[in-house]
Amino acid sequence: MTKTADPIVGQKEIAEALRVPPNTVYQWAKRNQLPEPEGIVGGAPAWHWSTIQAWAQRTGRMPGLREAILDLLLQTGAGTTTPLAQRLIAQGFARSVNQVWRAINDLHYEGFIGIRLGDEWFLSEQGTALAEQRRRGPRLADDQAHIPAVYVPSVLAKLKGRLGTGTSCGAYGD
Repeated sequence: MTKTADPIVGQKEIAEALRVPPNTVYQWAKRNQLPEPEGIVGGAPAWHWSTIQAWAQRTGRMPGLREAILDLLLQTGAGTTTPLAQRLIAQGFARSVNQVWRAINDLHYEGFIGIRLGDEWFLSEQGTALAEQRRRGPRLADDQAHIPAVYVPSVLAKLKGRLGTGTSCGAYGD
């Protein structure tokens, strides 16, 4: 099998690349939220990855919001929520300021970032070390190395507990 610069992907590959459950991609397709399929492979709809990637960026569904926040803070040194969010939304990592704010708060509670007076976020020593390690390490084509979430008791966690395992409560686009 030859590798192409722009591979053909189906729903399973889209789910893996965008880090969502396969059923989410199925629902997007069923609700006509995905771009029009560019072909059929084995009886299933298929797209070029570049088409899906452009759609994901345009709709704020690109994975890696937490990583993008750390990278952005490493580049800028510090920033307030709204300007940071606007840049991340423009890059396709989020759909709203609220989504970015939730991720920033999680990173804060996990010790990766701190906050100064004037609501200015900055990288903690732990966050700086992690962001620099990612920057020095081998980079993938999409540079979507995952930063695992650390459990922090919160209203969100309590709400998820009340709703039951596997139930969506709207955080991080789930």
